[in-house]
Parts: sequence; C-alpha cells; structure tokens
Amino acid sequence: MYNGEKYDATKEVEGWANAGLKDTSLWTVPTLTSAKELGIGGTKIVSQNIPLSTTYTLIKAVSVTEPVKGTFVYDFGQ
Repeated sequence: MYNGEKYDATKEVEGWANAGLKDTSLWTVPTLTSAKELGIGGTKIVSQNIPLSTTYTLIKAVSVTEPVKGTFVYDFGQ
C-alpha cells in the first residue's frame, strides 16, 4: 500500500484468522494483564483519530514479471 509490500502467500497458515485456532506453536497465546501490572495505572488508552483508508483510484499493473520462480513483481508505473 505504501512504498510497496512484500507478501508470500505460501507462508499463510490455514485458518489462522478463524476463531478457535488451537495451534499455539505459531505465536504466544495472549493473556489479560491489567494496566497496574504493567506499571501504567491511570493511563487512558484511546484509538488513533485518523481518517479511514479510502479507495481513490484503481490502478492496473503496467507489467507483471517473475524474476525468480514463484516471486512476482507488479509494476504500476508510478
């Protein structure tokens, strides 16, 4: 999105975004910790006040190359 992106779809873990995924080898299971335990008692956590991402213009790729087998580079000519 900004300054390019590297994404390897072969490294996707099936079902990683589904509720109930039980594979804890992928990452540490989150735990609930109070602000007091973190030493930040009294701190108010708020969301960032930024505009939503919006589609302004759809851009078609000028070219698509495969410099290495299985690696694709999309040139949007910008």
